[in-house]
Amino acid sequence: MPAVTGRSIRTCVAAASLLSLPPLGAQTAQPLTLKAAYDAALAFDAQYLASTHELESARQQIPQARALLLPNVGLTASASRVDGYREFANNLSQEVRVPLDYASPNASLTMRTPLFNADSKSRFNQAVKSVDAAEELFRARHDDLVNRLVDSYLQV
Repeated sequence: MPAVTGRSIRTCVAAASLLSLPPLGAQTAQPLTLKAAYDAALAFDAQYLASTHELESARQQIPQARALLLPNVGLTASASRVDGYREFANNLSQEVRVPLDYASPNASLTMRTPLFNADSKSRFNQAVKSVDAAEELFRARHDDLVNRLVDSYLQV
């Protein structure tokens, strides 16, 4: 993991302070408050935004793992059409020709459900633990963001 510097926070604080400059012709500039700097850091800090996406990615593992525990249902349908003649010899060795004209529909519904699947249960438990770890990492990165922000804000 790269060393954490306050450079990106300082950039956010500096950009937010530039945004707080008055338009041309205005009399006074409004100072950048800590709340405004915090809002800007939440919206633009790369490390914090990356951690939010990592957390969302980890949360998606739970429904995927739960799906492995659910039954699988499949439906297959087909239809074929037969049009032609069937030729064969009868008991008297005479050639017989019978016209054929029929449809042959077919449908199949299958359902498979696991009674006991230790691998899928293990994957589900692993996904839950992964989300717990990602939430703790997210909290730690949020605390780091606040620390870097306050440090940079007080230095400015």
